Amino acid sequence: MSSTKNENCYIIKLGREASLSERANELEAAAASGNCRKLLQLIRATGSKKSDVSETICEDDGMPVTNSHRCLERWTELFEGQFN
Repeated sequence: MSSTKNENCYIIKLGREASLSERANELEAAAASGNCRKLLQLIRATGSKKSDVSETICEDDGMPVTNSHRCLERWTELFEGQFN
């Protein structure tokens, strides 16, 4: 069982390395040809994906709010305070 798992991990690693090598070749070709648009597209596709915005909001005592319903209530309180 462990041997199969190790083989699978090795195959996945080889596939990942091949994919990264191919992407590196594409980046180098775009840079060498002066194709800035293609280069930027490849860089964006290669980079990490942006995560959803996740703002931490705290109670008056400084403790972070963890309950999503309370989080919405707290944002409402803060915005009402801004406009009043």
